[in-house]
Amino acid sequence: MTQPRPPKNLLTHLVTGIGYLTDPKSPPGKLFNRFETATSKVFDRLARSHTFLRIAGKGLNLGFMVRRSVTAGAEAWLHAWQAPTLGDVQAMRTQLRQLGDRLEVTQTQLELALDALARVEADLRATPRLPETP
Repeated sequence: MTQPRPPKNLLTHLVTGIGYLTDPKSPPGKLFNRFETATSKVFDRLARSHTFLRIAGKGLNLGFMVRRSVTAGAEAWLHAWQAPTLGDVQAMRTQLRQLGDRLEVTQTQLELALDALARVEADLRATPRLPETP
């Protein structure tokens, strides 16, 4: 007796489709494997090319410099309008966190001091007093 199989969900269909498209025995899989082999060879040659690596490095450096200058310009405009920037907000959060930590330490120290004071007062009450002499 066979049990009825539950219907396939979207993920099952998707994985099955990807498996068919990349299987080396299927027509699209054969094409995919040839494409993958060719692009791997091209990227391997590019990764070993000093010229390409130099150009790519210069491009990345230029991109980082442009991003830094755009950020600096935006912060300058925000400061001109007297609006806080992300850096200002992060610095304020750091200061608030440090202030909270200091407050917590001070609170702990005060609690310890109050406990010590309570012990001293209890000791003073427990000791008998000598009568005062005139």
